[in-house]
Amino acid sequence: MSAKEFDRFFLIGAARSGTSSLCYYLGQHSRLFVPAVKEPRYYAYSPDRPQFTGPGDDASVNERSIVDAGKYEELYGSAGDQLKGDGSTVYLYWKGTAERIHAAHPDARIIAILRDPAERAFSMYLHKRKQGAEELEFSAALDAEEERIREGWSPAWHYQQMGFYGQQLQAYLDVFPREQIQVLYFEDMKKDSGAVVNAICAFLGVTPEKLPDTGKVINQSHTASFLKRLFGKRPPKLGDRDRGRLNELYRPDVELLRSLDVAGPPPWKI
Repeated sequence: MSAKEFDRFFLIGAARSGTSSLCYYLGQHSRLFVPAVKEPRYYAYSPDRPQFTGPGDDASVNERSIVDAGKYEELYGSAGDQLKGDGSTVYLYWKGTAERIHAAHPDARIIAILRDPAERAFSMYLHKRKQGAEELEFSAALDAEEERIREGWSPAWHYQQMGFYGQQLQAYLDVFPREQIQVLYFEDMKKDSGAVVNAICAFLGVTPEKLPDTGKVINQSHTASFLKRLFGKRPPKLGDRDRGRLNELYRPDVELLRSLDVAGPPPWKI
């Protein structure tokens, strides 16, 4: 199917897996349009504004989510005949989103970039620590997750639950043809971001262009200097005990992901 037969693509996640950088790179292409609001979250929460209750959720999610159809389409008012992109990372995780996107845009292209789920969880935790919202140690935060979810904290606090990529992608495969879904890996983008961008261009049916700044990293929340200030002399790393705990949790889902056969084998030691 050529690029002229569809006009939308969705970069659905995963969060903390390079999606901000990818949206920045893709937005430089002359045939692609990515709005300034990178995560409108329209197809996750519309028509009702979310009412998440976690620390900082009101300002970062509830107030910033676009749930009005007219305001959502206004984001693309200057797109012309460019392919229109939406980079809301909650789309991979939030139940019912795949069906809502399909109902509105059955020919859309779906792109997911996945990261080692244990490392992704720890990265989101560090992001929350930098924001000053997370007060617990990582292992304690994992223990508190179920209660936080029950209390209505936003998906950004679902450190473990957001990493079940196999289950989440299955929801998209249930409604979209396999050829409309592309799955990439964050670890490959770290090695060669230009190659990943070119792969997406090929998937979208647009000619790759020489894009500037594909080495620029966007939304890198935990630089070494900041982490040293926050945690002391040594920047924190995912500890062996927490790594083992998360690997055991994710192992069945990684096997599911492999069985879906939507990409090459995950490059993770799980």
